[in-house]
Amino acid sequence: MNSKEDIHLFGPVLGVVRSEIPARLAPQIIQHAGQFLLAAIPPKANPTVKPFELNRLSWHARVLAEHALQSGNTAIATNLMQWLDRSGRKLIGLWPDRAINCHQSALNLSQRILGTSHPLTIIRMNNLGETWRRLKEFHQAETCLAGALFLLRQHQKKYRQLQANCLGNLGLLYMDQGRWDQARETFSQAWSMAKTTRGLDDPLVFLCISNLANIMTSQDDPHGVVRILRDALEFHNKGQRAVPHLNCAVVLNNLALAQKKIGQTGEAMETIHQALAVAQKFLPDNHTKLIQIKGNVHLLNSEVA
Repeated sequence: MNSKEDIHLFGPVLGVVRSEIPARLAPQIIQHAGQFLLAAIPPKANPTVKPFELNRLSWHARVLAEHALQSGNTAIATNLMQWLDRSGRKLIGLWPDRAINCHQSALNLSQRILGTSHPLTIIRMNNLGETWRRLKEFHQAETCLAGALFLLRQHQKKYRQLQANCLGNLGLLYMDQGRWDQARETFSQAWSMAKTTRGLDDPLVFLCISNLANIMTSQDDPHGVVRILRDALEFHNKGQRAVPHLNCAVVLNNLALAQKKIGQTGEAMETIHQALAVAQKFLPDNHTKLIQIKGNVHLLNSEVA
C-alpha cells in the first residue's frame, strides 16, 4: 500500500486480518498496513489524505492497533496510538464528533501500553476531555479533566505545566456552563502555574489572562482587570526580556480601557499608545484589530481634549 488509492483496499486487507489469517502472515500485514497509516500523517508535515479519508482511516487504525497488541507488536501499536493522537487533532476543528473516537482510542491504548498514571496517558485524558467539551457533553468532559488533574496531582509538583493546561480546559468548560466564579478561580490557578515559565506569547497564558479580564469585566471589577493585566505584562517583560508580541498589544488595549473606567485617564492614554506601537509592528494598516486600537486612541484623545 503506497498511495491514496490504496485506501479503498485497506478495509478488505484488515478484513483478512480479522478473519484469523495464518499467524505467519499476520505480522507482515500488520507491519505494512501500519507503515501506510503512519505515512498518511507525518509527525511534522501536513496529512497526505483529506479529512474524510482521515476519518475512515482512523477506524482502521483502531482495529490494526488492537491486532498489533494481540500479536505482541507493541511498537506498531504505540506508533498507531500516536497516529490517533495526530488524527484527533486534525479532525477536532471541523469534526469533533469524529475526533472523539480517535482520542478515546488513543487513551485506551495508552492506558494499556504505558499505564494509567503515565504523563502521556494523562495528556490523552485531557485531550479527550477537551474534545467532549467542544461537543458540549459537559459531564463527560468534566469527568475526564477532573480525572486528569487528580492523576497529575499524584505526581506532586513534577508536572505543573500539564496541570496548567488541564486547568485551562476546565476553565473553558466552566465558562461554557456559566459557572463564572469557578471559571475565574480555575483560570487564576492555571495562570499562577504557567506564568513563571511562559509569557503572553504562550496560548495558554493569553487564554487565561483574556478570560480572566472578561469575567472580571462582567462582574464589574475593573480594578481587578487592571491588576491582572498589569501583572501579566510585568511577568511577560521579565521572562521574555521585553520582547514584544501581538498579544501584548491586545492586553495593553484592554488595560487602557480598564484604566479609563476607573478614572486613570493619563495612564490610559500612555497605555493605549503603547498598544498602538506594538500592534503596528505586527499588523497591516487595514487589519481589524489595528483599526480597533486606533479607534480607542481617538476615543481617549477626544475625552482628554
